[in-house]
Amino acid sequence: MSSLNDMRKKYESALASSSESAKLEEEMKIEKREMEEELRKFKVDREKSRVAWHEKMDKIVRWERAQNEEKVKEVMEKYEADLEKARNDWNGKLDKM
Repeated sequence: MSSLNDMRKKYESALASSSESAKLEEEMKIEKREMEEELRKFKVDREKSRVAWHEKMDKIVRWERAQNEEKVKEVMEKYEADLEKARNDWNGKLDKM
């Protein structure tokens, strides 16, 4: 009879531990899903941040290029004005000769 009781206790213990294992396994699955979701959100946020940084840098580069183009345009206009003045001066000297 005692062996029957021992077997019953072992069976109940095994059931309890398997039930506990199942609970732990379910908790681990839930925790894993939560961690995966946090990782996914982190990756999305990181990508958004990277894209925003690149967009900002592109805007800065475009602004700098526009500023440089404006400076080049101003220098070219001044050069052309100086060249035209020099031509007129030279033509004036030629006319006096």
